[in-house]
Amino acid sequence: LNTKSDTMFLSGTPDISGKPKRSSGRHWTTRAALTMRVALAWSAMLGTCILVEVVLLLPTMKGLDWSTTCGLDLLGDVSGIPETQGICSESSRALSFGCLSCIAGVLGGWTLVVLGSLCDVYFVFYLASAVAGGIMGHFRELNDLKNTSLPIDLRDRHGREAQLFERTFGPGWQQIWR
Repeated sequence: LNTKSDTMFLSGTPDISGKPKRSSGRHWTTRAALTMRVALAWSAMLGTCILVEVVLLLPTMKGLDWSTTCGLDLLGDVSGIPETQGICSESSRALSFGCLSCIAGVLGGWTLVVLGSLCDVYFVFYLASAVAGGIMGHFRELNDLKNTSLPIDLRDRHGREAQLFERTFGPGWQQIWR
């Protein structure tokens, strides 16, 4: 099926013999700029996640803590919060079914918030990847390459799409795509 016997190079451009060129590595300033762009992108995505958590998730849990909801005062006078009365405030009812179900309900609510904050990182990443990939493809003029009604001209150095492939993937693009 696949008769290709030489190695495909993901970074660098192989010459005709199949060996990578000595100049195929990136200069340190190019690597540093790429590292900074990646760090900026991740910082923007994590900042978006924190903003979503602070604006959407945390307000849903306002007032839902063991002290306010259940009357369980674990910290005593250390927190500076006035003592509230609840189902767990009496020492004789500390292990009752009502007190334990109140504690479990508050714990379950906060567990859902923590799990939601872990999941939103993936949603923001996929959204950012889709937007950035769409913009990159548009700038590379790779629109409509999967459109079956358009003729695709992959003649070496003559076809429009062949020129786009060469500009995007380098002169060795035919070794990968054929």
